[in-house]
Amino acid sequence: MYKKIGWFLLFFSMILAGKASAQELSAASSEELREALSDPNASVIKLQSGIYEGNFLIERKVHIIGDKGTRIIGFEKGHVLTIAADDVIIENLKVEGSGSQNAGI
Repeated sequence: MYKKIGWFLLFFSMILAGKASAQELSAASSEELREALSDPNASVIKLQSGIYEGNFLIERKVHIIGDKGTRIIGFEKGHVLTIAADDVIIENLKVEGSGSQNAGI
């Protein structure tokens, strides 16, 4: 009996630990977006409506969602968003400002 309860508690705690590690973060500036992209626990990043300036690197699985009117504007040099990971989802973003021989994404 106690052995079954022990296994149940172990299994249940593993489920909760897995859910606790995933986070949804919000960003309202370019710096906050960089911080969110570097946080290994952020699984969803919500961008508030506005302009995010810079070239950004995505190196892990993440889901980025922009509010209506959200724009990421690069420095006219290099790629604006470089995605170096699998299973990345980008929603509702306008990407502009890449270099002449580079892509926005």
